[in-house]
Amino acid sequence: EYSKRNICIVTSSNWGWIKHWLFMVYNIGYYAKIYHLIFDENPEENQDIISIYQPTPGEFVSMVIDMTRLQHYEDMSLHPKSLWKHKTFGNLFVEKARISEDVINTFVFIDNSLMGFEAVKKLKECVETVYDN
Repeated sequence: EYSKRNICIVTSSNWGWIKHWLFMVYNIGYYAKIYHLIFDENPEENQDIISIYQPTPGEFVSMVIDMTRLQHYEDMSLHPKSLWKHKTFGNLFVEKARISEDVINTFVFIDNSLMGFEAVKKLKECVETVYDN
């Protein structure tokens, strides 16, 4: 089914950052349309909304504290943001994937960080293990 209900934004940013950032660039290009696509709700029309997944405030503070310790992560998949994203991507996969010969599941992950890449790579390995067995 094609709908906004099947679009999810996963960000390890602080609560409200996406809305704040889109408001700051609201008058540039298509950002006003993106803002309304994500944040406008019309209960009268039972309109689908795009889900935003973010760490709880406690998880976010914990990630920031871990990052400020200036730890050097040899394996970026062990970075707190990577671990949180991997857990969240995995939960979304379990929630959204339909295991059936009649259904083609398509998941697209777009990220601008090494932590996001590592989280998706780890999820891919887990999914391949499940499907290969």
